[in-house]
Amino acid sequence: MFCNLSNLKGELTMAMPTREELQTLRDDLKVRIHLASKELQDAWEKLEVRWGHFQSQAELDKTASNVSEATKLLGEELKDGYDRIKRAL
Repeated sequence: MFCNLSNLKGELTMAMPTREELQTLRDDLKVRIHLASKELQDAWEKLEVRWGHFQSQAELDKTASNVSEATKLLGEELKDGYDRIKRAL
């Protein structure tokens, strides 16, 4: 069975959280994290370092025709990390 490449690309794009979605989630959690436990604060600090890397990579990828696989993976990891913290709050 052959796969339609354009459909696959669309599915991959839809699966990756957008920069705006990550920014909104991050902003919400940043406010709530001040009331959280030390363990969650440590997890937050680690995610903040990764957020900086994501921001830098996303800026570079703006000039490329598509988002790099590394940026997609980093975005997904950030979303997973933010979701874990959100559930713990």
